[in-house]
Amino acid sequence: VLLLLILARTLSAFGEQFVSAINAIDRPDIAFRISILFIVGNITLNIGLVSLFDWTGAAVATFLAASGWAVLSYAALAKLIGRPSIPWIEIGYQVAAAAVMAGALIILLGVMPDNRLSTLVTVFAGGTVYTVALVTLSKRVREKVCSLVPRVPEPNV
Repeated sequence: VLLLLILARTLSAFGEQFVSAINAIDRPDIAFRISILFIVGNITLNIGLVSLFDWTGAAVATFLAASGWAVLSYAALAKLIGRPSIPWIEIGYQVAAAAVMAGALIILLGVMPDNRLSTLVTVFAGGTVYTVALVTLSKRVREKVCSLVPRVPEPNV
């Protein structure tokens, strides 16, 4: 169930980007129709699948609706501007960094006590591991991070 929700959120993030691009080229009518289809589809699927499969049905419904939203918004954007390129290698780096984070968290959760401080430490550790892994794997992310860090001027001697 958790994996389905993670995938749904990932697909939703891509759908949001495609819809934002559609809005950016001044076609809010198309973005609106896609969003309405997503909302109606999500509600309909949730009503049907929750009654059959409880929480698992809700996760499946959310995943299916997010998949539909991503596919529809990509197709609409491709029709409007041509097929946009998708940075598959960068997405792969993000998936790999998430896998490294998941591994670290599985180990960490096995040794941490169950309290609020441990939750904060776990969240911080997960974010740190993901960030370090992504900066290490992706030259593009590494260059972006380096461009954001101000350079210290060398002292005049």
